[in-house]
Amino acid sequence: MVTSRVLKVPQSDNDKAFVLLQASSSGRKPLDLKLIGTEGEAPYVVKIKHDRVPALKVKNSHLSDTEWESLLEDFFDQKPLKEINATATVQSEASITITIRKQVQGITQRLGTITLSHDENEAIELFEWCAASADAIVASNEATAQIQSKATELEASIHQLKDQLEEILKAKDEDETALLQKFRDLLNEKKVKIREQQKVLASGSFSAPKQEEPQEPSPDPQPEAPKTKTRGRKPAATRARKRKATAPAKEESDEEDVAGEQSPIKSEPEDTDDGQTTEATASVDGDSDEDEEMPDNGEDGEAAAPPRASSPPKKAAAPPPKRALPFANRKPKEAPKPVAQAGGADTDSDDEL
Repeated sequence: MVTSRVLKVPQSDNDKAFVLLQASSSGRKPLDLKLIGTEGEAPYVVKIKHDRVPALKVKNSHLSDTEWESLLEDFFDQKPLKEINATATVQSEASITITIRKQVQGITQRLGTITLSHDENEAIELFEWCAASADAIVASNEATAQIQSKATELEASIHQLKDQLEEILKAKDEDETALLQKFRDLLNEKKVKIREQQKVLASGSFSAPKQEEPQEPSPDPQPEAPKTKTRGRKPAATRARKRKATAPAKEESDEEDVAGEQSPIKSEPEDTDDGQTTEATASVDGDSDEDEEMPDNGEDGEAAAPPRASSPPKKAAAPPPKRALPFANRKPKEAPKPVAQAGGADTDSDDEL
């Protein structure tokens, strides 16, 4: 805080009248002050101690002690206070009361008061007060100049940043425009290709590329073998087929034996007939099986062995010898002899008569 300040406080009952108030430091603390005031006729004096400042606050004030102290410091330093004003009430040759109020939306609230008592012995040094006011003005002007220079620098930097921002935005717009144009061109190219492909598909002239089929290696020509009379090799599967043909014949003979035992009287002609037919059918079946399965063996042989040169026609293979089946040589069973009846003699005698 400055050692001396001169404040102008308007009077509450007359807007044009005012009170001059000098505040000078009288101690180490910020609010250790000596106040001398005058309305232009008599001096008024009061001393304030920092520790007794809360006593100047009204009882129903909503401000804390710290807030009240901070408000008084700003008031005596002549700092601008929002919604805070001070007025003076003069009682001639008695006292001057400085009232600090807060006005919010037309409502005025009193925060505190400072009372200066009349003192005839206190001298009023107007020359010193004017000098203090001049010094305060100079200091204020210097502070204002410094603040203004800083503000100018900040404004210049702000303009520079704005220019840079505009350049960046412009470059961004240009890049976005170029990117959109490239995207548009690419999209148009794709559309043109799609339309061309659709036209080709619609015209039906599109032919899918044929895959090259692997060529089968041509068989090397083999030298023709000399024509000699050799018997062709017969497939070995014929014997197995013959055996298979005889097997069902044996099964049939066994079944016939069982049937013969059950009916001994009629077994003889059935056995002979079955044996003869089985022998014939077995040979015929064997031949037919060989005839039917010969093409299969031929196909298998051709698939397994490489192609051979054409050979002279082979002689037809002789049929296998007939086999004597066990049930064919079996002797027919003798028919049972009829039992003599008890009354045979009587019947003969009756017939003779």
